[in-house]
Amino acid sequence: LLQKQFIPDPLLRKAVALCAASIDWGDFEIEEPACLNTTLLDMRPLQISHTALNLARTYTQIVDSTVKRVNPNVQISWLTTVNAANESSASRFMSIAPLNCVQHTLQLAINDWKDFDYIYAIIYAAVEINKCVKVNPNLRDNFAFLQLNQRPEEIPLKPKQPVKTRWWSNLAPLNVYTRFFDQFRLALLNHPVIMNKCRQKVKAKLSKKFPEFDSTDFLFPSVEKVQPVYDLL
Repeated sequence: LLQKQFIPDPLLRKAVALCAASIDWGDFEIEEPACLNTTLLDMRPLQISHTALNLARTYTQIVDSTVKRVNPNVQISWLTTVNAANESSASRFMSIAPLNCVQHTLQLAINDWKDFDYIYAIIYAAVEINKCVKVNPNLRDNFAFLQLNQRPEEIPLKPKQPVKTRWWSNLAPLNVYTRFFDQFRLALLNHPVIMNKCRQKVKAKLSKKFPEFDSTDFLFPSVEKVQPVYDLL
């Protein structure tokens, strides 16, 4: 894929200005009649340190070898970034304006929203229960067995853990939790000592972060509590 020669869109020949994008691959859901058109002009592996200067040099090489070759008169007006400091600095090396990615900016706002005690408690408890089952081989096997008993035609799902550096990674454990709440509960009931340790960990964390918050109903939150949070995220 990295060695493939990409043919620029014919519209590039008529373009006056472009916005160069340095963003992650993702899925876009655009409702009619709106339309999102993107064109991949070039793609380069960057196997050296991702400093602002190295990024700027790579972007400039792409512009010179691909964009300017097709349309020498086109101007690069913005560089869309993932809000990373090195990418914003790279745009200044290129003397063009950085434009923050809307999705990443929205995620920062969502992260702030997740600090509300009710929301935080639900997410933290569901994630910790996933972790508790995932790290224990006996619990993990029991969790898979219970899934097969209910849905023998489906491949059992494993408990999930979020990745701190990956936005919206809490969705995966919340999804498994809401789909297999009964299996989580039964698996942990079969291992009461581990279940108690998990509940105590959740209680200690919530009591420390929100001293006035009553965490009683959030040590093993119901699907009715977790599902609305998952839907909002």
